[in-house]
Amino acid sequence: MQKVRIGQDHLFQVRPAQPLAVGATCSLTVAWPAGSQTYTLARRRDDTITALSTDRRRLTLTWSDDGAPADLLAGNPMPAHVSRDSLAQIPVRVVRLVSLGTGNGVVELADALPQAVNPVGGYLEYLTVSCTIPDEDVPTSPVRPVAWRMTYTPWVGGASTPQRVETGVLAVVRDRFETGLTDAAALTHAPWLRSALTAATPTLAPWIESAEGTLVSAIRAHQAMPADTWEDALSGRQFLRAHCLAVEVAVCDDLIARGVDRTARREQAAADMVAELDRVFSRLEWVDADGDGVVDAGEGGAAAFTPTASSGTSNAALVTFDDPTEAVELSRYQVGGDR
Repeated sequence: MQKVRIGQDHLFQVRPAQPLAVGATCSLTVAWPAGSQTYTLARRRDDTITALSTDRRRLTLTWSDDGAPADLLAGNPMPAHVSRDSLAQIPVRVVRLVSLGTGNGVVELADALPQAVNPVGGYLEYLTVSCTIPDEDVPTSPVRPVAWRMTYTPWVGGASTPQRVETGVLAVVRDRFETGLTDAAALTHAPWLRSALTAATPTLAPWIESAEGTLVSAIRAHQAMPADTWEDALSGRQFLRAHCLAVEVAVCDDLIARGVDRTARREQAAADMVAELDRVFSRLEWVDADGDGVVDAGEGGAAAFTPTASSGTSNAALVTFDDPTEAVELSRYQVGGDR
């Protein structure tokens, strides 16, 4: 679940289930409590592939007019397709920016391209689409869930397919729940995590992200969590150590799946995480939800929602876009998934 901060522009980013057709219209409709608004989602323009390394994992690119990808500059991997003339779209994962020049750069892929593929002269097509939601469209008080609908024409195998509709929800918050965990902090906490890093996955970012989902689910389910409160009402940094332990659990799960025995370490990290959550909940730090300069215990329950009421919502204006046959799925508890 994407979280939109009150009083700020929001960069809405989403990866469609299928690639977006070049030049096709992709619209986003958000059901704000004050009324629905429609925005135009754009896919980053393709970068031109000018060279391929001998190990077939590094691409030299000439940037489009959009410049170097902001996500890669920030250290975030990006899903993409490699295409050239009639070449079928080959899904790839760009894991990092190796070097940056004037109008060009070198990126590294998670896996080597097949020997039969010659991508030089082709393009790297990024799969995420985005738009900016201006702060004036954002409600002035916390509300969730806010339904959104994306409509677009997929582009698969060199041809457009029938129009597709995808839906989801977002939350309007005063402050996003963030622990501030970084690779450096996680490795300082648990140096053994370096053993999980590979050329294909040179960063802990995927585990940090999935572990945050696990952590958020554990916070919501904790017996000391007030019934009318969401995690965004809590100071995220107090959960930094718990987040580190959740990363250990996630990495252990991956290693165990690959046949590496980390069962004992996983059990210890899971137990330590439970104990750490109990410690934090014994003396919670709250976010000043009403902005009055005073943080009152339990103040964060601005989004009035009872966790036990599965159909509850703090958005009285939630709509289904005038299509009674098209239900908007609201899913609050997703362990390890989007929040």
